[in-house]
Amino acid sequence: MSVSETSVDDEYPLHDRCRWTWATQQVEALQKRDLAVIDWEQLIDEFDPRHERCDWVSQCTHAIRWMLQIEFYPADAKQISAWRAKAWRARKRLHHEHKKNPGLVRDDLDSILEESWGYARGDAVRRMAWLDTKLAWRDTGSKADNAILTKALWSRDRERWDRSVPEDCHYPFEEIAGYGPHTQHGSREPDPAVWPLGVTQKLREVFGPALTYPDDSKR
Repeated sequence: MSVSETSVDDEYPLHDRCRWTWATQQVEALQKRDLAVIDWEQLIDEFDPRHERCDWVSQCTHAIRWMLQIEFYPADAKQISAWRAKAWRARKRLHHEHKKNPGLVRDDLDSILEESWGYARGDAVRRMAWLDTKLAWRDTGSKADNAILTKALWSRDRERWDRSVPEDCHYPFEEIAGYGPHTQHGSREPDPAVWPLGVTQKLREVFGPALTYPDDSKR
């Protein structure tokens, strides 16, 4: 590394240049009670519980988004199957986040569900509008590169789906996650037969009464 590269690199905080070195330095300083070396601001940020909350909300948002599309959009079996697999993977990641932070679900469940629903609803509405816009292109023979037509169709379809999807969360946590918020679930996975009511009805219409694991039908 050249002198110029070193000088530029040194302009950045150690935490940004090498997190491993920074963490090792901070642990040693804490062990020695060397307060002068401790990077207080960055250390506080590292332990900020909002990071864990964001991870939980992110996974919950993904799970709800795919469930909404399954419940509301008139897709074919192939598309429903793909969405179910994505929802299932999101539920497993949500389960992992729940295991890491059970107190978050215990103490702040209503708030994080409301936030997750808002993000997921917006994502689902936009995606379903886009799917309808593509169908309109196919049915009318219009070209997809017509920007004015595209914007008009998408705006129309987005408004329609915005009216169709409930604004308030109507999925209980137990049906989003596949188990109850107080369940002892250290080694369990979400139950493949537990989904929100509307999602369950759609899945049974498409796949029959037996709801198996979407990523392994023989499991």
